[in-house]
Amino acid sequence: MGAGPVTNNGTLIINRSGAYALTNPIGGSGSLVDAGPARLTLTGANTYQGSTYISNGLVVLTARSRFPDAVTVPNSSGGLILDGGSSAGALDLNGFNESVNSLAGAAGTVVGLVTNSAASGTNLLICGVTTWSAAAPSITASSKKTAAAPKSASLSKARARCS
Repeated sequence: MGAGPVTNNGTLIINRSGAYALTNPIGGSGSLVDAGPARLTLTGANTYQGSTYISNGLVVLTARSRFPDAVTVPNSSGGLILDGGSSAGALDLNGFNESVNSLAGAAGTVVGLVTNSAASGTNLLICGVTTWSAAAPSITASSKKTAAAPKSASLSKARARCS
């Protein structure tokens, strides 16, 4: 992809079978899709305005605010969609806080996973809306407690499912 910034005004699809570090900052009005089964590490300061789809594999954060939201990127309306049809994608917060405009999955498909692999960190996933899509009405942590439609959910090294 080269070393410079990427202007994405459509859909940028990453479909890799091996681990890949996406270091380029991505801007524009488009969306980002992780469609491959491998680990995708996001290191760039991204400003794209569309949604982020984790359809397969694992997306790992290397700092906070890797996904654009309306606070960090004005006019950003995209959300985080964890869904892959026959297989689901996963997000590893890796010890960093992340804010998203919304969190969703598509109805009738495999449930996505939000986890934290870091030994420490605040591990906060903050959703900018108080209502979730019909396919993702809650976050269920490994303690089996469900917090319905929170503005933020502390994952505290826990694995959480959006269902």
